[in-house]
Amino acid sequence: MRFAARRLDFLDEREIEAIVDYALGILDEVGMRIENTRMCETLAEAGVQWNGEFGVRFPRKLIEAHIEAERSHEPLDDRFYCEGGISSYPLRWVDPVDLQVKRQTVRSVIDLTRLCDYLPNIHGIGSVGVPSDVPPLLRPFWMRFIDWRYAGDTLANSYVIWDKQLCPYILEFVEAMIESEPDRGGMERYFRANNYLVSPLRYAREEAEQFMWFHDHGARCTIGDLISIGGTAPVTIAGAIGLGLAETLGISFIMKTFYGDRGLSLYSGPAPLDMRTGVMPYGRPEETLAKVAMTQVVEFLGAPSRGAVGHGTCAKATDFEAGLTVGMGAGLDIALMGKLDVGFVPLSTDEIHDPRLIVIMDEFAEGLKRLARGFEVNAETLPLDVVKEVGPGGTFLSHPHTLEHFREELWLPELFSGESYEAWNTGSRDTILEKARKKVLDILERHHPRGMTDQTEEKLLALIDRFAKDLGITDYKRPEPY
Repeated sequence: MRFAARRLDFLDEREIEAIVDYALGILDEVGMRIENTRMCETLAEAGVQWNGEFGVRFPRKLIEAHIEAERSHEPLDDRFYCEGGISSYPLRWVDPVDLQVKRQTVRSVIDLTRLCDYLPNIHGIGSVGVPSDVPPLLRPFWMRFIDWRYAGDTLANSYVIWDKQLCPYILEFVEAMIESEPDRGGMERYFRANNYLVSPLRYAREEAEQFMWFHDHGARCTIGDLISIGGTAPVTIAGAIGLGLAETLGISFIMKTFYGDRGLSLYSGPAPLDMRTGVMPYGRPEETLAKVAMTQVVEFLGAPSRGAVGHGTCAKATDFEAGLTVGMGAGLDIALMGKLDVGFVPLSTDEIHDPRLIVIMDEFAEGLKRLARGFEVNAETLPLDVVKEVGPGGTFLSHPHTLEHFREELWLPELFSGESYEAWNTGSRDTILEKARKKVLDILERHHPRGMTDQTEEKLLALIDRFAKDLGITDYKRPEPY
């Protein structure tokens, strides 16, 4: 008995075709505003209709041909897999020493990076915080440096750009790292650059100029989208899904035109606005509905990604609300998708990282992996001979069959409770939050990975010093990392 990927059938074919038709209609009749003349000219050469200013429309037949040329005809891989990653830009964190919410600093971002590098279910680290003790124009370099320096074998990188004037410095910074550490993976590992559409359907001047700068210099800049149900997309879930599909189809065509991308990457995960506050709270049922439906739609179009139901939380503390919203998403990933996409997410919709929640989620992931693994049904797991030996009224606890199989059959968590109330009450009386706090402090005391040599570290820090002078940042004082 095992969980496996299944073909989703929440939408019928008529509903899927209606959403796709709506998305194609948006691209054909509304189009996008791309605020860069050279981008518009290049897209026009590829068949997009350009109005001579910044308006471009993607003819229906052009996008239909793009979908047909790039769709995958391979059957969906139904093997279970687990992916866990962490990437966001929280400005605050919960200090595990005194449990106070504080502004992120270079030290706190380093600590969170070291913690994530240690945990077995985090396979990729992006930005884990924005250091407030570094001037804004230098943060893209420090965020990259921390990822490279304070993660060991875990793939870690930041893709922030933020300002077009930083583009040449970012490329120089990456090239310096590659030159200094030539055996660690080159551009494929160390170069990341990404910016976002200003939804709906607008690629603003600053972002478009960043995209063209990297393209002109032989580097790859990717484009994301982030839409809100009722804010930057229609309040109807179907309408929001269709707008997200239109944006990602447009992005897919742009990436093919400029970089020769093959295949379709179309997944978009709308989340709702709270109409009382204007906040986009992660973890709401509308987000789950949208993500499940979007996954089925992009499967229909031949996109290889199975998507993800897992999402974040708007909870303001690591509490019952956070557990329900984060845990529900992870559980539904297994039940609906046959996969595990672990969300090591900040609190308050990407505003605050609590390292205790990160280690709790890592252990929770182990429990979900156990759930997804299922169990074997065979002669060894249906041990009639063992039952005969134990007999009525006996116990299996000391039997060799139990000793042989219990570790593979039973999940043995470190943080989740397993003792009786009496044992807990006469012992440490630690809640899971206190256990997690102690584990965080223990990891930070012991785990000191190094992703580069001392010489490379000094070279990169000296480059940041030089960048500060070049950019006219007179009040910069280099923070003292560990």
